[in-house]
Amino acid sequence: MTKKELHCLECSVSLLHDFRHGLEWNDWEIGIEGVQVKWRSPNGSQHSSTFLPEVAREQGWDHLDTMKALVEKAGQSFHKGLLGELQVSSYKSSKAVLAYDEYSRL
Repeated sequence: MTKKELHCLECSVSLLHDFRHGLEWNDWEIGIEGVQVKWRSPNGSQHSSTFLPEVAREQGWDHLDTMKALVEKAGQSFHKGLLGELQVSSYKSSKAVLAYDEYSRL
């Protein structure tokens, strides 16, 4: 990054809250809730991954597409039989964004 590009920089922080646990794979609201999945492989390895609330909406994913992407994000291959094994949680997010120009004025 060059000094000329600094004005394009921004930093965002998402505070996760209102967690709901023990959900079905499709029991969360796209664009409103983020989703986290955890599961154990047949060999006993634990896997997990999450997407913030805006990810599924921005990608144009439905619930099934999101589950596939979460499993693949964790480095595993998706199969429909995995849906029943997933431990699913959802959460909401409060996001704060600060542009570099704003930061430099502090």
